[in-house]
Amino acid sequence: MGSVVFPDARLRIYLDASPEIRARRRKKELEEAGETVDFEQLLREIRERDAKDASREEAPLKRVEGQMLVDTSTLSKDEVIDRIARLAQAAPDTTR
Repeated sequence: MGSVVFPDARLRIYLDASPEIRARRRKKELEEAGETVDFEQLLREIRERDAKDASREEAPLKRVEGQMLVDTSTLSKDEVIDRIARLAQAAPDTTR
């Protein structure tokens, strides 16, 4: 989004987490909804989707210059929100 849809935004954030962490989070979410999940299969699917998203012709999923990386691998939801809020408060206001 930050590289194609909002290339001139005053703050562009690239949220990321390792595939293993994202698979664990998704597995927990699905199991809490009553589904049985194979972790290794879920991890493969996430890696395949990442590769497909990164190599698509239009708006490939990749970090570009000027985006702030927020690696959420070790952060809780509240910590992610706090980190983004602090980045937003510190971002220069270019509308003046």
